[in-house]
Amino acid sequence: FEAYVDKYGQPDLLHAHNCDPAGILAADLSSSFNIPFVLTEHSSYFHRQLIPQSLMPKLRHALDSAAVVGVVSPRLGQDLHKHAGLSLQKTQWMPNVIDPDFAAVPLAKSRETSAGFVFLSVGDLIPLKGHKELISAFASTFRGQEGILKIAGNGPQMDSLNQHISEHGVKEQVTLLGRLGRTEVRDAIDQCDCLVLPSHYETFGVVLIEAMVRGKPVVASDCGGPSCVVNSENGILVPPQDVSALGEALLKMQQSYSQYNPAKIRQDVIERFGHHRLIGDLTAAYNKALGNDV
Repeated sequence: FEAYVDKYGQPDLLHAHNCDPAGILAADLSSSFNIPFVLTEHSSYFHRQLIPQSLMPKLRHALDSAAVVGVVSPRLGQDLHKHAGLSLQKTQWMPNVIDPDFAAVPLAKSRETSAGFVFLSVGDLIPLKGHKELISAFASTFRGQEGILKIAGNGPQMDSLNQHISEHGVKEQVTLLGRLGRTEVRDAIDQCDCLVLPSHYETFGVVLIEAMVRGKPVVASDCGGPSCVVNSENGILVPPQDVSALGEALLKMQQSYSQYNPAKIRQDVIERFGHHRLIGDLTAAYNKALGNDV
């Protein structure tokens, strides 16, 4: 902050991302220099109750001191209200936006041929992401059938998930791809039929809009953020950690796949989560923080 002031002068506004630690620092700077600040919260730590009680007073002070608290999904705003006592009137829905590298490339005309319908899941190999349930659901529906599941990501569950795949008899159908770079993720999405996000909880679910801007329908657990992204035109929502419901959704997706319109899915998600949305959200938040409401 001091280096910025030395070079550009004192700013009119601060914008911090996540209470811990940026929001705490922003609140201190705001108080010391009489500068308003906007705080955008992304973290699932409030919902998962992973924050030490000794830290909560500082986080509550940051939330209360912010002129506007942006939340990446309405569900996250409710979580902040429930777990941190934040007034819902202070929140503003400011969703994540589409990566321009995903939006700039035209839709792939066709994917490479493969032995069956291809599902793709992208996320760290940790329990929260629900990959174990996904493998079980896939096996219950597609074992021995024309179906493929690819899981991109790395993490501590790599060995246990490989064992789970073997135990369910789907070694020939399920592949753990390891961690992929951004371009590799985009290419993997282009080569799948459907993106699956089986998480136990998500504040938003960026990979959903990345898949949709590539024209792909999705299956996602109704675990917070996805409820403001997924609708009947672009996918299916299922209860989190419900293996039976997830298996049924995978089968339904395969059977009804032709009903989804890739171009329509892409256009809709650009309209709802393109960069024009971010510009509008930031303009509204900054005007309110600076007392320029119109």
